[in-house]
Amino acid sequence: MSAPIYKPGATTASVTAASAAAAAASTAATAAAGLAHPGLVTGRWYGPQLGSQVTNAAMAANVLYAYPILVPTSCTLAGLAMRIGTQSVGTGKLGIYANASGVPGTLVAEATQDGDFNVAVTTLDYTFSANPALSAGWHWFASCFSAATATPVTYSSAPAISTLGNLLGHPSSIGVLASGTSNGASRLFRTAALTYVAATAFFPASFGAVSYGVNTPGMPIIAYQLV
Repeated sequence: MSAPIYKPGATTASVTAASAAAAAASTAATAAAGLAHPGLVTGRWYGPQLGSQVTNAAMAANVLYAYPILVPTSCTLAGLAMRIGTQSVGTGKLGIYANASGVPGTLVAEATQDGDFNVAVTTLDYTFSANPALSAGWHWFASCFSAATATPVTYSSAPAISTLGNLLGHPSSIGVLASGTSNGASRLFRTAALTYVAATAFFPASFGAVSYGVNTPGMPIIAYQLV
């Protein structure tokens, strides 16, 4: 922070406030200039800024999962992607929710495809009826599965080795300070069950009340592509 500039008649409080305001303006200008991120490139794929081990895990059926992704600059998405971890029975759907003070809020976009997991291991690509425009900031990428056998590539369920738990918030300090999957949050999901409906839009307009889970499964990894 630059040193305060003293002017005749200025009080210490006014100078301190002016310095804080100038620092905040400088930080905002830096972010606006794109210095907080190298920038998003048209046509390339991006994902969450999370540090965690990667594994495969069967997801519960008829549960709407979501996790936060920081989109560094305003952009328009061409699509999403999720990878099959193990060939298995079931389908999966993806979508995006706005952030609402630390939890998913209103629906931004729902993909049109039902990704089939009963094929050889591959990447499942999803598109939208209209490409969604995202503002810079936090968004929630959501997924739902038709069967408990559907097995995507996921982040590890161990919250102590995942920054995801620190983004979701732990129920107590032990989740941050101690290892073990029983000590903190490894996933967020809609409290009310959501019936999976194939070949139609079924994600709710508002995510609704949320619950947190520990142990397996972790969270499916979702990638996004710019137009």
